[in-house]
Amino acid sequence: MLEPGIHLLESQSKMCVADPADRKRWSEIGVRKLIRASGLSQTTVYKILAGEPVRCYILASFSHAADNTTMSTGSRPPKESAGQKLVSGS
Repeated sequence: MLEPGIHLLESQSKMCVADPADRKRWSEIGVRKLIRASGLSQTTVYKILAGEPVRCYILASFSHAADNTTMSTGSRPPKESAGQKLVSGS
């Protein structure tokens, strides 16, 4: 059974297109992260995010991988360089 956010194309019964709301949410995660999480090729991930038709089983596996991937926050602890040490309040 197909997930609710997946649209089946009438003319090509094996092809599906992702819901626009899902595509927007997945785009915010980042392409590189989605490629690594899903294991799909760069071309396939870009097709999914652009709303182009892909095989239904590919879209279902991508959807599952993307939903289990969290967005990167971009907050890393500051690095300590070799010549400088972080000084706490003195």
